[in-house]
Amino acid sequence: MQEEDATAAATAAATAAAAAATAAAPPAATLEPIAPADEGLAHADAEVDSPDLSPALEEVPAHAFDFSNMKMHVDSAVNALGDKLSDRLELELGSLKQQLHARPPPLPPTVSPPPAPNYQQLYIDSLLRHIDSLERTVHSQHEQLMSLQTVRHHMPAPAAAPAVALTPAASAPIVAARVAAPSPLAATPAVAQVPVRTAAPVAPTMNPPPPTQTSQPPNPPKKHSPAPTQKRAEVIGDSMLGGVYNWNRPEYNVKVHSYGGATTQDMVNMSEIALRRAPDILVVHAGTNDLRQKVNTKNELQRVIAKARASNADIHIAISAICHREDDKSLARKVKDLNNQLKNFCSQQQVTFIDHDDFDHSCLSKGKLHPNALGNKSLYMDFNRTISSFV
Repeated sequence: MQEEDATAAATAAATAAAAAATAAAPPAATLEPIAPADEGLAHADAEVDSPDLSPALEEVPAHAFDFSNMKMHVDSAVNALGDKLSDRLELELGSLKQQLHARPPPLPPTVSPPPAPNYQQLYIDSLLRHIDSLERTVHSQHEQLMSLQTVRHHMPAPAAAPAVALTPAASAPIVAARVAAPSPLAATPAVAQVPVRTAAPVAPTMNPPPPTQTSQPPNPPKKHSPAPTQKRAEVIGDSMLGGVYNWNRPEYNVKVHSYGGATTQDMVNMSEIALRRAPDILVVHAGTNDLRQKVNTKNELQRVIAKARASNADIHIAISAICHREDDKSLARKVKDLNNQLKNFCSQQQVTFIDHDDFDHSCLSKGKLHPNALGNKSLYMDFNRTISSFV
């Protein structure tokens, strides 16, 4: 009887405690959907169904509901939602990767490959440079040869040895000595040698020339100096005259001097050297290198003309036009303008202007600057025509 009363009392106490716990527990919180972090998650969240926690909460008895159970159910719902979102993100990333791989790669910028070297043209250019060097060497040696011939022609003739007239008295000892000398054609040593008497003088075997007669020295060699009526012409210029050589005519003698890389300013000093030879005609070809070095061509040519007229008031002066060129387009356009200026300048200074109208692209070498064989011939003909007009 006592055990039943104790059990009933314990049951009543437990029921009272459960009722007190239920009354003290806060009301059930309403769960709200998780806000997406960005548009991608929002799109994924729109397609994922949020779990309904109401049935789970209804199944839990009121007397057994507590905070630990609620936290467990919330964690389970959050984990389920996270798994679905991660799966959806993986699918979206895989699709984007496939689209990126399927897109064709961007084309690289168009860069033209460097042109292949033309070895045949390079070899031809080297041969042309070698030929040009040989022509300059031949021209230099030709000038040295002409200088040596000029020196030789102006050297005095060697004096002839004076002839000595022998008298009979002076020639007697010589004849005696010739007789006394043993003959190299002796037959044998056994033959007895006849002694020669040297006491009496031997008469000479040839008649000496008369005392008043003297031998004349040989005629001196003829000097090939220019004739008094032959004019002397000096042609000075830059490397464009490297293939134009000296020439001689009965009326005039022409010397050509080429100075590679020279400008009109350099021609002032070169003209002084040419004027020391006292020329009757002076031809100046310069200005090709002035275009690149920006030299005042007209001022320098005016100095050359002043020096030439100071050395010889009657000297004939000619200024040559610069030749057509195709090595540099910017400089080639300035050639015609400079030639027009030189033509007007020559008219003002009362000197002759040499125009090379026939010198075109066919007269240029491979370098498109210096003349070839046809160009050298064209320059020679223009110079010769002008010089002959002064004679």
